[in-house]
Amino acid sequence: MSIWSDDPEYFDEWIEQRALKGDFGEEIKTKVLNGDLMGGDLWAMKELDPLGELNRQACEDYSMRFGE
Repeated sequence: MSIWSDDPEYFDEWIEQRALKGDFGEEIKTKVLNGDLMGGDLWAMKELDPLGELNRQACEDYSMRFGE
């Protein structure tokens, strides 16, 4: 198993928090605030992370937090 399948809620919350900080622009932030977009939706938006940097950062943050 991967850490993504072990704790998918962490990763959804992680990207939602980034969106709420405005990292993806005001339109995405507003949609998350209104409940129109959720973590899984954001991960599916390849244009937010064309090079996979968010994926890498989320994994690093998870590993640092939980010692994986």
